[in-house]
Amino acid sequence: MKVAALGLLLAQPAAADLAHHLRMPTHTAELRTSNLLDGPTFSCARATWEKDIQIGDARVTLGMAYDVPSSENWVSAVSLCGCAPCDLFYKLRIKSPLAKDVAARVTYLDLTQLLGKGFVAMASVYHDGPLARGFKPSLMRVKELSCFHTAGFVNLQPCWLPQERIARLKIGQGRARGGCPISLQVDRDLDAGTNLLELGARHVMDGRMLTARLFPSCKRLRLVYSDSRFEEDADWELTGVFASGSGGVGSSAAGPLGISLRRAWRW
Repeated sequence: MKVAALGLLLAQPAAADLAHHLRMPTHTAELRTSNLLDGPTFSCARATWEKDIQIGDARVTLGMAYDVPSSENWVSAVSLCGCAPCDLFYKLRIKSPLAKDVAARVTYLDLTQLLGKGFVAMASVYHDGPLARGFKPSLMRVKELSCFHTAGFVNLQPCWLPQERIARLKIGQGRARGGCPISLQVDRDLDAGTNLLELGARHVMDGRMLTARLFPSCKRLRLVYSDSRFEEDADWELTGVFASGSGGVGSSAAGPLGISLRRAWRW
């Protein structure tokens, strides 16, 4: 029951692949290129490692992420996630745990509470300072509060981002959060009094997926094509960003702003 409910919160590649998508723990390694329009060079590499451990009667997943060359001492994050009583899912993550600059060590905590009848409550908070120096309530910050609800073939997710003072509403088709074939997101900046609109589309094929994000206010389009059939136990991803008027000031010609490639191994 818990796994089925958690599936509503994940971007699902396809219903038949749900069991594979929820497989834990996982190990991945990936390479990313910079903008191919500026020359085919690799910009960074990342590796992630996860292992299930038993703490009493509870099973938790310990994870580590390594970034090269951007992460000091390679370790960019350490995480711990699992399920607490009463269907409360949590993920604790420490950013740059080995950094010499202690100000760079930030602890994040994501909480997901299943409420039943299609309701899910979520909170993301962080401690803006190293816990090694002690927990200080004055350093606690709320990153985002939201509630996800499925209503028939439509899902709604109102969000509040207090640090940015943004009220956000997400509307999608279907029952899977982050996996909607069609979605709409509206951001209201309470300080500036402006609205930002984002339209999304997602098409899933056998081992392949195409997603699109359209930002009408800046006339920008982001396309991502991913393919897991091209190579066994590996994912290829091609990302392109296009905009109208990208030829310069006063230009109305449309063209690509950036194209990048990602290759990820998993085992």
